[in-house]
Amino acid sequence: MTTRPIANKYREGKLKRTLKREFKST
Repeated sequence: MTTRPIANKYREGKLKRTLKREFKST
């Protein structure tokens, strides 16, 4: 895997934030 842990963490954080926002919007 060439994916970096930092990028993965950042991506996960952004995804979680988007999910939370979407959940609140629902």
